[in-house]
Amino acid sequence: MKDFSSYLKSVLEERQKNKNNYSIRSFALDLGVGKTTIAEIINGSRVPSERNLQTIIGNITQSEEERELLINQYAEASLQKRLKFKILEEAEFHPISDWEYFAILNLCKLKGNQGNAKWISQQLFIKESRAEECLKDLIAYNYLTIRDGKLLRLTNPISSQTEVSDLKIKKHHSHSLNLAEEALYNTPVEVREYIAGTIAIEEADLAKAKDELFEFYRSFAKKYDKTENADLVYKINIQFFPCRNY
Repeated sequence: MKDFSSYLKSVLEERQKNKNNYSIRSFALDLGVGKTTIAEIINGSRVPSERNLQTIIGNITQSEEERELLINQYAEASLQKRLKFKILEEAEFHPISDWEYFAILNLCKLKGNQGNAKWISQQLFIKESRAEECLKDLIAYNYLTIRDGKLLRLTNPISSQTEVSDLKIKKHHSHSLNLAEEALYNTPVEVREYIAGTIAIEEADLAKAKDELFEFYRSFAKKYDKTENADLVYKINIQFFPCRNY
């Protein structure tokens, strides 16, 4: 059985035989997802989410029977691959929902990092007791360890499932916004960037717009996030929300 990347590639090649100048962009538009998403799935660097899998297959075939067959064929394999990218369920996200935990995990990438609470507190401008608490939690939950006096990260990249609307996840986002507000007033403009705007959007484009924002974040992080020997830890927040209450 072909994997989903190979299957998509074969569909693209078949369409390119029948249509001159049929590009990845054209393919992405036809399938209802972003160009980067399709390109990364085809080259194997991205595993489709269940939602993307259903959207893509739903736009490849109009046959309900074939659609169900394809989804069943590829959904389990895609799920197993996605597990390699650590997904935090509600219970697992709970102990490390505060911003300091994620910042400490990224301190592991700094050259000359030190595996002690005093150094961590100096880097993040938090109390040493708080740094000690976070460090103990991260070690207890096997997110990092201390080796030769240095912080060593043990986990794969971490994300939270967008479908989980848990209070702890909301608290984490709230902390991120508070940090952004503090930096707005306390950080020199030369070392930060704030961009905000308002747009009018069709509701039908909402899912695609959210996907593209996530693709931008992935692309940005892939380009600039260093696995080691970094100089600074930065926070990036992206908010996209309706200008009305629900």
